[in-house]
Amino acid sequence: TWWNPGMRRFGAFLAGLGFVTFIDEIGKFITHDNDYFFKPTAMILYTLFMLLFLAARSLIGNRPLTVREERVNSSLRALFPGPGNAISSRIEIYFRAREKLAELYRKVALNRWFKRLLITLFIVMGVSALVTVARALIGDPNIDPGLSLAQMGASGASNICILTGIWFLRKSRLKAYLWFKRSVLINIYITQLFVFYHSQFAGLGGLAQYLFLYFALHFMIDQERSASHSG
Repeated sequence: TWWNPGMRRFGAFLAGLGFVTFIDEIGKFITHDNDYFFKPTAMILYTLFMLLFLAARSLIGNRPLTVREERVNSSLRALFPGPGNAISSRIEIYFRAREKLAELYRKVALNRWFKRLLITLFIVMGVSALVTVARALIGDPNIDPGLSLAQMGASGASNICILTGIWFLRKSRLKAYLWFKRSVLINIYITQLFVFYHSQFAGLGGLAQYLFLYFALHFMIDQERSASHSG
């Protein structure tokens, strides 16, 4: 976990090989009749993935290095040569592409149609989430009332964040983006649990859209913060 990114990736690969050999058959382990097609399987897998992700994120980068570890790192860096031309060129290409994207965003963000597009996008997202919840509840009349209340609460909280973001969009793009990001996070961490429960692995498409939206908002927030600091 703390050695270096290469070892983290290698460790994750080895752990994944062992984890995946049984986790997709979790329905067999938690049901009396060894039901491989146990309906909540996708939701359980997604929950475990989120817990592993949050646990890893809490460990990596949040523990400061001790004085001894900093000395060891400095000594190790002195033993290895600097990056080669190929690595340097790849890094340079990355930063050039990022800067081009930042320039494009700065030009687009000043247009009035961009705000309208954002408002339309998040309104559609909020209405779509409500329709998904309604269809799930109507399609399963025997669903637990507590589960129904949790779904409606998550959808309502997400839509409140969207409306708050739309209201802030007139005054501050940064504040609006932060509220939109909160809405997306609610959908990723809570709403998607119920989507996987009802739709199983068909919910992966919606998750991919939310993840794309999350990374786009993260980039836009970084740009707005950089602009505020430079201004």
